Amino acid sequence: MKKLLRFDWASKYLLKTKSHYGILEGFLKELTGEHLKIKGVLGSTNQSTGSDERSARVDYLVESSRGEIIIQLQNNRESNYMQRMVYGSMKSCIDNFQGYNVPKSKKLICINIVYSAVQDDDYFYKGRISFDAQTKNKGAEVHKINGYSKNDIKDMFPEYYLIYIYNFKDVVKTGLDEWIYYFKHAEVKDNFNSFGLNEVKEKFDLDKLTDEEKKKYDAYLNTISNDPIEILQLRLKTESMLKEKERHTKVEIARALKNQFVPVEIISTSTGLSIPEVQNL
Repeated sequence: MKKLLRFDWASKYLLKTKSHYGILEGFLKELTGEHLKIKGVLGSTNQSTGSDERSARVDYLVESSRGEIIIQLQNNRESNYMQRMVYGSMKSCIDNFQGYNVPKSKKLICINIVYSAVQDDDYFYKGRISFDAQTKNKGAEVHKINGYSKNDIKDMFPEYYLIYIYNFKDVVKTGLDEWIYYFKHAEVKDNFNSFGLNEVKEKFDLDKLTDEEKKKYDAYLNTISNDPIEILQLRLKTESMLKEKERHTKVEIARALKNQFVPVEIISTSTGLSIPEVQNL
């Protein structure tokens, strides 16, 4: 399985070009369940502060079944990612919404891919604004305010997606999980078939970088290699690989002993494998 470009780097330097829109459209399909068409880039930021790399915040104009919407994509490895997400959505509203003509305002969807450590068990969240009554029927969600339906209200306010990369335990069950696996490991398994991932394998091949792009990519990898989160993840990955190698060796020894008709109990004691594991070999 060949190594591919990291998504956080690609989102800074490649995904803003039209030839790579299909990749992002594939991810958006798995995320939202809707076929979305990117029409162009509205604006972006790409800054560095000290030794930290702030992933680009990019606003895309997108055609959806509801008309034009705005997709804001952020990759973030800093602890104040929530504040950055709020600021980014406010900045996008100010820059892209014209006046106060609400019916013509575009829906804003903010996607934040988080690479910093979080104390949580889940890895994928979706958030949106709702209004609850505070006097009559207190606590009940409001379905209509001054002629605006629940869906009207939902479309007026930003919608947020949070993906915690390092909370993902590599258990792949959905198309979105395949994408998150790629975000985490910069790899696409041969049996992955989610929208956009075949294009990732084709266009995000490390060997296809120009010399200038390769220099930028190596510099980025060098910068984030000092990130404590990246150091921890590398250590965990190394430990996992060593454990897997050790287990593979134990299984091979157990299989050989079993072929010599050594009693299952002795094999179990010798290798550390459980009796059912030995029996199933």
